[in-house]
This record gives sequence, structure tokens and C-alpha cells, in this order.
Amino acid sequence: MRKLLPAALAALALLGACVSLTQDQRYSRDIVGSWIVAGDSPDYRPVPMHERFYKDGTARIFWFADSTCTRITGETHLQWRIVGGVLVTTITKVSDKKFGHVGDVLKARIVSLTGDRMVLHSLDDGSTFARKRSTGCLAPKLETI
Repeated sequence: MRKLLPAALAALALLGACVSLTQDQRYSRDIVGSWIVAGDSPDYRPVPMHERFYKDGTARIFWFADSTCTRITGETHLQWRIVGGVLVTTITKVSDKKFGHVGDVLKARIVSLTGDRMVLHSLDDGSTFARKRSTGCLAPKLETI
């Protein structure tokens, strides 16, 4: 039994090395879910919304009438992928032109992506902004330090 333990541990270590994910794969796994504009983000506005990233490479932004998140006033549909640490989104459908333009491609470098916070740097306009994982649609405004 004692002789088998080192061999089993070595096999597990080898298996772990074989299934290690690339950074893009980790980001693609970790981005799935619902996100809102973080209360301390420079792009924070009291506009209730949330972004929902799906495993199949699609995403939707839902715009709400108020912070109860009960009445959707608009939607933006997107395709997403991560290439070289950059989140690339393409708008595929909008409920109204005020929610985007079909065909627009947006690129943002992922600065950090943890379990509940994502910081992105737009390659389109140079801004840096934060998202918070949430099932709600509006974060409280926080003062930046």
C-alpha cells in the first residue's frame, strides 16, 4: 500500500498537468454568468442593467426600468470570445438602436478576472472599467479611493 501511494500521487500530478487550462480558457470559463457595472467603476451610471455571458459564446445585456430588475426595457445580443487575453464582443441584435449597432465589434483587454470582479481596459476608447458578479441590475454608487 505504501508503495502505491507515491505512484498514485505522481499519476495525479501528471494528470493535472495534462488538463491545465490556458489563460484564455480560464477567462472563458470564469466570465460565464451575470455581471453589473461595479459601484466604484468610472463608467458607473444609475442605469439598471446586467450583462449575462453564456458558455456557448453568446451574451446578452439586459436594460431594466428600475433597480427591481423586473421590467426589461431593452436588450443587446452579442457573440463573445477571448483571444490573447482580450474580450472580443460582436453585437448581433438590438431591441432598439439606443442599445448598440448590429455588427459593431468591441475589444477590451482583461486586466483581472476573479470570482466576483472583472476589470477591463477598452482597446476602443482607452477607458478602464469594472464589473461585479451579480444577479441584480444596479450596484450602489461607491466612492473611489
